[in-house]
Amino acid sequence: MMDVSGVGFPSKVPWKKMSAEELENQYCPSRWVVRLGAEEALRTYSQIGIEATTRARATRKSLLHVPYGDGEGEKVDIYFPDESSEALPFFLFFHGGYWQSGSKDESAFMVDPLTAQGVAVVIVAYDIAPKGTLDHMVDQVTRSVAFVQKRYPSNKWVLPVDFLPVGPQWVGGQCSQYLGHSQAAPLACGAENKLGLFEGGLMLWG
Repeated sequence: MMDVSGVGFPSKVPWKKMSAEELENQYCPSRWVVRLGAEEALRTYSQIGIEATTRARATRKSLLHVPYGDGEGEKVDIYFPDESSEALPFFLFFHGGYWQSGSKDESAFMVDPLTAQGVAVVIVAYDIAPKGTLDHMVDQVTRSVAFVQKRYPSNKWVLPVDFLPVGPQWVGGQCSQYLGHSQAAPLACGAENKLGLFEGGLMLWG
């Protein structure tokens, strides 16, 4: 048992005493996938995502690899419904991946059902670790939302979403939550209406 600083009650998990290897083993979600095992689970998810993205790019109207900033990894893919207008609802997706994996190029599995309902889908790329720090990822996610709003000012709403494919891989969800922070919101939404841009946010666990 040990005291957790700032909490005032004993912790049953002495994580401060764990080695880096043990911490990685304990807190990497994919290592706890019992049915398939870590490597097979990641491989299966990636393959499903790649196939869905290939299909979406071949069958849906889209703008691919659109830059929302100057960085090499700052790109979005935008998918449109068959009948589109300037007042479309937009659904933004930030992939998970334990801060160090995942890609927009394997994340378009929701495009078919959403575009069929008249929703435009934006898949956002950002710099994962070790190139991207958490602050950098939050900045990129914020600027990607601002980019979509400026490019499509008549959209009905923007819904930032994170999908966590294997477990609590917090990167996309964590970045999404920061969009409501007092410092991030003015950049994305304008100082006069900090949260007016968003209809809502949704975190999906699978």
